[in-house]
Amino acid sequence: MRLDRKRNGLRKQLYQIGTEINGEMTKAKSQIEQMRALTTQRVALYRQSNVRFRRLLPPPTFRKNPEFPKLEWWREVAVDGMRDQREGE
Repeated sequence: MRLDRKRNGLRKQLYQIGTEINGEMTKAKSQIEQMRALTTQRVALYRQSNVRFRRLLPPPTFRKNPEFPKLEWWREVAVDGMRDQREGE
């Protein structure tokens, strides 16, 4: 009984920490997406103003959307998933 109470207390703390970590990761993803959208918008404004002053056709790079490197995200923390993996071993 005593070990079950300790385990449940630790599980609650772990769940709280996992929730905070997942929140931080979601916040970071959102900030990155905002920066990408702002960058895309600024590139479009630059291209638009640059095309006005050109006498020739715009370069081929102006016809492509800005490309961003693919990011590898950390997996979200799942307390139940950890328990299931341990029981499967």
